Amino acid sequence: MRGIVRQMLAGRRGSWMGKRSGLCARLGELTAAETHHAAEIQREEGEQDSLNQRIYTLDAELRQNQRSFELDGAGSGSQREPDCV
Repeated sequence: MRGIVRQMLAGRRGSWMGKRSGLCARLGELTAAETHHAAEIQREEGEQDSLNQRIYTLDAELRQNQRSFELDGAGSGSQREPDCV
């Protein structure tokens, strides 16, 4: 009887070890994918920061140009048509 129980337990242990090995491999795959995605997100966040800075710079330039345009228009006393080429 004990021999049968030992054989049954040994079979189960072997099955569990196989499942464990598969789970460890899958965990490694998931970890690698997560690391890749985290690096990709970090790169994209850096790009977004650069784009935000560029937008800020362009916005400031636009405001300056609008002020300049308003001053030019106010000082001339008349509105003139833009020069077209």
